[in-house]
Amino acid sequence: MKEPRFVRSRLHGGQIFPIEKIHYRTRQVTMREKPGVFNTIDFKYVEFVLSDMAPHEKETFQRALAALR
Repeated sequence: MKEPRFVRSRLHGGQIFPIEKIHYRTRQVTMREKPGVFNTIDFKYVEFVLSDMAPHEKETFQRALAALR
């Protein structure tokens, strides 16, 4: 499954950050705020940027997230 490369953080005024790791089990994502600075936050505080994914890849990823609920 292809994963998105970026998230838009609701805690940082909508800034977009690169994803380092998606933690599906705990529903968290680690993003790189700047070189050497990482922040792990809950899915509810981010929006995954899916613009670089094909429609079927988006659907597969969104189905995987929905299955976690």
